[in-house]
Amino acid sequence: MNIFNYIIGTSTDFRIQLIRWNNKCREYINTFYSGDIHRIFGTRFGDCVAKVEALAFSGANSSSYRGVTDNSGILQAAAIISIEQIEIEAELKQGIIIESLTNAPWNVIEQPGQDIIYKRKGAATSLIEGIIGESQSSGFGGIVKVLTIERAKEFYQNIGFRETDYSRELIVTEYIANTVLSEIKQRRQLQPLD
Repeated sequence: MNIFNYIIGTSTDFRIQLIRWNNKCREYINTFYSGDIHRIFGTRFGDCVAKVEALAFSGANSSSYRGVTDNSGILQAAAIISIEQIEIEAELKQGIIIESLTNAPWNVIEQPGQDIIYKRKGAATSLIEGIIGESQSSGFGGIVKVLTIERAKEFYQNIGFRETDYSRELIVTEYIANTVLSEIKQRRQLQPLD
């Protein structure tokens, strides 16, 4: 697994890289989908495009952004988070909610001729690891919640998120946060860099 740097908040460079992602999405749609945006609907890449637009043009406070960069400083995954009260077993606890999270478009699209030189596996997982760690260091015990679409549920569950009583809601509680972080660390040690 690759090594990433966890970023809290945005800088001018962070914002510029999000705009670059948006431009890259348009380039991929033109190159691989003949410019027909309708062909990406219902795909992982289509989900990525929608989230990239949300991240690039969001009015969210710059302190709400999180990201990971590779060793070259290239933004590989980004998210918008909020700190809110989260219901866990009929009790309200402070935690982090992931409002939107996506990989860079070159990490998602699966087409021949894509920008392989930028592709870095494990970026979204590393971003989630950073968010859980931030939740712990902020005194929230590692509590992180995400509302997700059906296609993304398996990704979060493989990391260690658990379903709640609400169909689209997944959560890491303070009871499993350390286990989730340990498992991510073990997977990183077993996987080669790419």
